[in-house]
Amino acid sequence: MASTRRLICGFFFWTKVFFSICLSLGILAFFSWRIYYLHMAAIAPKIDFGGGASNANGGTSGSDPSGSGSTAPVPERCYYKCTSANCLARLEPPGKIFFGFHLDWQIDTPLNMTNKLNKQYTPGIWNAFVQLDPAAANPLNKDLINWHAQQVELVNGGVLELTIEPLTADPSTIRASIFTDIADMCRNINEKYGVPILLRWGHEMNGPWTQYGLRPTGYKAGFQALARAVRARTNATAMLWSPNVGITYPFNNNQNVPAATTADFRALDTNGDGLLNNLDDPYTPYYPGDDYVDWVGISLYWYPDVSKTNPVNIAPTATFFRDYLTGTGPSLNGQVVASSFNASVHNFYQMFAVDRNKPIILSESGAPYFLDAAAGPGEVSLKKNWWEQVLSTSTLSTFPKVKGYVNFEEAKVEDGFRKSWALTFSPDVRNAMLADLPNIAPLTIQGNRMKFDCAGTVTVTNNLKKRGEL
Repeated sequence: MASTRRLICGFFFWTKVFFSICLSLGILAFFSWRIYYLHMAAIAPKIDFGGGASNANGGTSGSDPSGSGSTAPVPERCYYKCTSANCLARLEPPGKIFFGFHLDWQIDTPLNMTNKLNKQYTPGIWNAFVQLDPAAANPLNKDLINWHAQQVELVNGGVLELTIEPLTADPSTIRASIFTDIADMCRNINEKYGVPILLRWGHEMNGPWTQYGLRPTGYKAGFQALARAVRARTNATAMLWSPNVGITYPFNNNQNVPAATTADFRALDTNGDGLLNNLDDPYTPYYPGDDYVDWVGISLYWYPDVSKTNPVNIAPTATFFRDYLTGTGPSLNGQVVASSFNASVHNFYQMFAVDRNKPIILSESGAPYFLDAAAGPGEVSLKKNWWEQVLSTSTLSTFPKVKGYVNFEEAKVEDGFRKSWALTFSPDVRNAMLADLPNIAPLTIQGNRMKFDCAGTVTVTNNLKKRGEL
């Protein structure tokens, strides 16, 4: 009897031991698999180019320009294919627009912004400014740019609008190796983080406030060189050409104007009268060409004509956005310099969206609010007026090639006065925008509801994208 009990107890004891060992091994196997899965997910390409460090990609016709010198052409599925006059550009969203923010990255991140929006909305595009010094040992802070891309990845998607400002009067003199490094960096970001890039090179080149401003010859050559390098490596990075809105061009006739005997001046004097003034075309002399430009952008803000000593807040005029985009309308009264003002060369939308079939993005935009002004409308009504002008069914139906809006999300001192363009700094403004999201969201694509591939195609999904999913 006792021996039987010992046998039964022994059986149950060793059975428990066996199952304990199996359970322990099972748990260990699960965690080992989980660690392996996370590791492979971390190192796997988020946008798969099919291997190879430097690949040739399809040009504007979809062919493989293997003569670029690349050693491992990408698979045909990664070629950018455009077989009709109305095809979408690289990274052009179908039907809707990207809506997002330029951030002061020292105090803000995409994750922080989505939290400020109560996680109700994930913006589809984020702008970051960096400078490139071609004379420096390390011309570009690539670690910082990679950090920007990582921050975009953390909010499960969206496009990085990367604005690179070259610190030179002649970008055509920048070493080819620098352009190659930029292109390799963009491809790495596309592949490693799954973050597409709108590469905004040399923005506002038609303004005298940049070193390369009013210097179209060298500017265009530099843009073209960078575009060739990028096209040889990735179609998940699109080239964005982005001047300043040119209604008051050339902004300051005495600043940075090239000598009348130079090729630059001859290119800028588009009406041939020997002068550079408001009658000249503020855009076309700087345009690098259709084969090099995927998107066109424009810096277009509400800038009221206010006193420099005692400013007051003024609401945007009802048609300001349309008037400045097309070069005609009541908002231009008082801005033109002569009765012979040529509206046709100031119609940015017609010249580039319609005539050249390019998607347009408001690369920088917003309505400034004077924080210390004693008079004028409140901040909520002023800024709501502006976003309702741009982000409305009426506007986007009238201008269907407007495919992006980036709000300048900063406050700073300008002309001695504190101004804020931000939509999320003031709780009242933020709450007003959150209340308006049901009207804004249907017009836009949220960052976590779009997918990208190596050919630069954007698709929209109704399912929220998980982190790391492309």
